[in-house]
Amino acid sequence: AVRSVGSGACLRSLGDVMSMILSDRSLYDPSVQASPTASGKAEHVAVCTKLIHEILVRNLLPKFSSLLNDKEPVPSHGVIILRLVMEHNSAFGIILHRLGLVPKLLSFLDPQSAHCSSHVVTLVKCLIECGDLDMGELYEQGVVDKVGALVHYMESSHAEALYEPVLDTMSAIMYHNATQVQDTEDAGGDVSELLERHQPLLDCAPALAKMCILGGDDDGDPLSPGGGGAFSRRPCARRQASASSSSPTPTPSSSSPAPGPPGGWAPGSGQGHRPYARGS
Repeated sequence: AVRSVGSGACLRSLGDVMSMILSDRSLYDPSVQASPTASGKAEHVAVCTKLIHEILVRNLLPKFSSLLNDKEPVPSHGVIILRLVMEHNSAFGIILHRLGLVPKLLSFLDPQSAHCSSHVVTLVKCLIECGDLDMGELYEQGVVDKVGALVHYMESSHAEALYEPVLDTMSAIMYHNATQVQDTEDAGGDVSELLERHQPLLDCAPALAKMCILGGDDDGDPLSPGGGGAFSRRPCARRQASASSSSPTPTPSSSSPAPGPPGGWAPGSGQGHRPYARGS
């Protein structure tokens, strides 16, 4: 237990340092390509970025197989680091897949897992959106069932911290499926199987509607007009308020998935973040 606590503290410090490095565009920017005509500043960024990639792939990420199987708080801090990496460069999704980490991460998505958290949900969303993974494998490993179970868990436990990442993950899954349905229909194929595998998400629609509609005080009958809902403030209203308060002109976020790594080196396909791969 003492060793796990010490390892967790080390991982937390590592995560803090990585957050600063990956957010610093003078040190890490996968969109910058090394070339003979590049400026001195661009060449410096490209060299630093390639070095960071090599450290991650050769030294750090291979250790996560044992870290995720350790006792808490080690797995939780490990998930935060992986989420950080994926948010800054989604091309690392294929590396996590090749290291065999994806099934373990999906097991954390279960609301009954002691490791389940908003960080896990966000990491799974990044894996879905990266475009390099075979979504069929994620479906076989129960990603849809687990996300549906999380919605029911949120309703029963008032787990407000999970609402935003779970809803975003549902959107990512449904968007990917809609793309596949469109492609299949265009080819004259049968879409019944594609629609059926998303039944768990359709089944939790009433729970989502209840959480969006109900609000008010914590006391009273949740079904009464003024009764307390699952959240002290309506989640849908919270999302609308957040959207209306943001700038009308979207600007790139430091947490947005970046393009593929520079210098000819790339995890997986080397194309980095892109729309969901057709037929994946």
